[in-house]
Amino acid sequence: MRLGADVLLRRGRVEQALGLTRPTGLEGDAGDAWRSFAEVLVGAGRVDEAIDALAARLSTDGRFGLVEVTEGHGRDERVMELLVMVAAEVRRAPEQRGVRHLWDVA
Repeated sequence: MRLGADVLLRRGRVEQALGLTRPTGLEGDAGDAWRSFAEVLVGAGRVDEAIDALAARLSTDGRFGLVEVTEGHGRDERVMELLVMVAAEVRRAPEQRGVRHLWDVA
């Protein structure tokens, strides 16, 4: 799906590319699906939407590569704010989170 989405992006068919990668149903909880969706959003120049999509899932599954997906797009400060919040949550109640290590979030 990701390859098809990349081809659609190159052809300027952004909404079709997003529709192809937008997680739904069973895959809606899969970190890899959300990461692919976020990468397509970034490829479409919608970096803030990508951050929002990943940030909404950080409390349940941090393995999204938030830093990696947004690298080089001028959103380091926003990403750092999110990581600080996640680190505080992990310190407060690490046993209640799906994230075992803060590095998983990054």
